[in-house]
Order: sequence, then structure tokens, then C-alpha cells
Amino acid sequence: MAGHKIGTGLLPWLAYSYGFELMFIVLAIAGFSMGLIVVLFINTKHTESKYTSKSMLTIPSPLKSIEVWKIVMAAGFLTVPQMAILTFGSIYMRDILHIGLASISIILIGVQIGGGMLRIWSGYYTDKKKNRISLLKYYAILAGIASLLLCVMVNNTYMGVVFVVLTGLFGHAWHGIAYTEVAMKAGIERTGTALGMIGTTVFITSFLTPIIIARIADGYGWSAVWGAVAMLTFAALLCFIPFSNRSKF
Repeated sequence: MAGHKIGTGLLPWLAYSYGFELMFIVLAIAGFSMGLIVVLFINTKHTESKYTSKSMLTIPSPLKSIEVWKIVMAAGFLTVPQMAILTFGSIYMRDILHIGLASISIILIGVQIGGGMLRIWSGYYTDKKKNRISLLKYYAILAGIASLLLCVMVNNTYMGVVFVVLTGLFGHAWHGIAYTEVAMKAGIERTGTALGMIGTTVFITSFLTPIIIARIADGYGWSAVWGAVAMLTFAALLCFIPFSNRSKF
């Protein structure tokens, strides 16, 4: 009888385990396939580039351009609110706001979808208006204010959800225009280097943000977490100071 109980309890666990293994196998196959496609694409472009005139590489490296570095550093600060919501937003909503997992999933999915739509709109809008730096400033201000208000209303369920969503949306919206602007500052011949710079900065911030938030939440609480996120987001504005005389704020 005991063996029957153990076997009965073991079957769901095995099914659960094999389900995860199957999922990871599918993801691994998908990742390998995408990697193979990327390699083939790069190889094709490399073959084409052999016929490109060497004179096209006379533009100075973006690594030496302060204009490029300003945007690269701003992107690092603007990554903080996005990663804060994606990595610890669910924990905050569950532990402090006492929201169920189903509702949390819906909220975060909405943030992702809404953020994607806002990125597309931002790209379309700035393509027409040519005001990418100005919009990046506004997103830094809006995301910072949303995080700051979340810091103040950290225990209010309804306001907490509202400002989590707003912080997430504005934290997602800047990617396309920042990447485009840094590529334009570097020049078409140096786009690869410039995009590599900003991609590395975003990756480093994505790695550091959850570690910092975990330590702040453990030592000082969630109000301090959202206050720190707000301050780091506002810090992106410092990177845009030299541009203030060139484009309207």
C-alpha cells in the first residue's frame, strides 16, 4: 500500500520533470537554429563586405566619440527601471501588494506588450520629428517620476500597480530610439561598433540591477528600492546635458 502511494505520488513529479526537460530541449533546438541562421547571415554579409571600399572605414571609431558615449551611458541608466520591473516587480507585487500570481502574470504581460507598442510608436514618431534625444529625456523623466511615486506609495495596492505599470512602460520605450541615435552619431560605417557598445552597457546593467535591488530590498525595504531606481533613472538626464543647446527640451 505504501509502495502504491509512493508510486502514485511519483508519477506526477516525473511527468512534471519530463515536461521541463522537453521544454528545455525545444528551447535549445530553437536557440541552435536561430544561432545557425545568424551565422549564415553574418557570413553572407562578410562576403559582401569584401567588395566594400576601404575608404569607408576612415570615420573615427565610436570608442573615441564622447557623443556616442553619452548615449551609451544614458542607455545603461534607462535600463534600470525596465529590469527592476521585470526581475523584482512580481516579488514586490506578491509580498507587499498581496496580488495573486495570475494577476501578476497578466500585469507583466501587459507591460511587455504595451512597452513593445510604445517602442514602435516612439520610433515612428521620432523618424518624422527627428527628436530622439528629446524623447529620451522625457522617458527618463517619466520613468523616474513613476518610480519615485511608487517609492512614496509603496504599500498602496492600486497606486502600486499603476506605477509599476508606468515604470515598466517608460522603462521599455526608449530602446529603439536610443539604438538608432547612437548608430547615427557613430555613422553608418561604424554602426556595428556603436551598437556593440550600447548592447554591452545594457547587458551589464541588466546583470547588476537585480543584484543591487536584492541587497537594497533585504537591507532597507521596498521603498528604498524604488527610490534608488528613480535616482538611477534620473541620472540618465546628466548624459544629455551637452545636447540641451542643440535640441529643444
